Amino acid sequence: MLSLIATLPATLLLPFLAENKVLKVDTLSGTIWHGYAQQIRYQKSYRLSDLEWSLNVWSLLALKLNVDVKFANSAPRFQGKGQVSLSLTEANINHLTMNLEATEVSPYLALPIPIETQGDIQLVIQQATFEGLNCKNIDASVTWQDARISSDVGNINLANVDVDLSCARNSYIAEVLQVSSDLKTEIRIDLKTNGSYTLTGNIKEGTTLAKNIQQGLSFLGKKEPNGSFALSFNGRL
Repeated sequence: MLSLIATLPATLLLPFLAENKVLKVDTLSGTIWHGYAQQIRYQKSYRLSDLEWSLNVWSLLALKLNVDVKFANSAPRFQGKGQVSLSLTEANINHLTMNLEATEVSPYLALPIPIETQGDIQLVIQQATFEGLNCKNIDASVTWQDARISSDVGNINLANVDVDLSCARNSYIAEVLQVSSDLKTEIRIDLKTNGSYTLTGNIKEGTTLAKNIQQGLSFLGKKEPNGSFALSFNGRL
C-alpha cells in the first residue's frame, strides 16, 4: 500500500488543474511527491518552464505543503531554486535564488530608445510571507553585477546595482543604490497592490559619463546645488 502511494503519478493532478482558469500546466511526469512540469502558465502572461519539485511528505502532518523547487526557464532564460510552503492561511517562500544574464531583460523593456543591458543579475529571497494577495513581509534583494547599458546615444557603466526589497501596509518597496564613475543613483519605489506607485530619489552624473548622456539628463529638471537631479514620479501600472 505504501509503495502504491509513493508512486502515485503526477498526472493525477491534471483533472484538478484543468478546473483552474488562470493556471495551466503542460506535460507532467514523475510522481506527486517528486515530479516535473514542462511548462506552467499563469494568466496567459507569465510562463515558467522546466519546473522540478520535491514534496516533503512529513509537512502534510502539520497541514502544510513544503515543496523544494528547481527551474530552468527558457524565455527569458534563467535558473533558480528554493522552497515554497503553503498552509491554510498563508504562503511562504524561503531561500530562493534566481540567476539570469542581463541581456535576457533587454527585449522586455518598453523604452523610447532601444537599449542593451549587460551583466549578471541575481535575485535572492531569504524569506517572504503572503496572506492571500497581501504581503506580510519580504526579506529579499536583487544584485546586478558588472552592470552596463548600451544604446545609440551612448553607453553607461553602472558597476554594481543593489536593490533591497521589502513590503509594508500592502505596499511593495524597492530601495535602489548604484555607484560608479559614470553615475550615482539612489531611488525608492513604492508599489501598492492596486497598481499605483511613487518613485523618489536622486541621480548624479559622474566624471566619466558621456557628454551626450549628461545633456540628456537635463530632461529630469533643474540640477541641485550638489550636482544631482531630484526624481519624483507617481502613476499607476
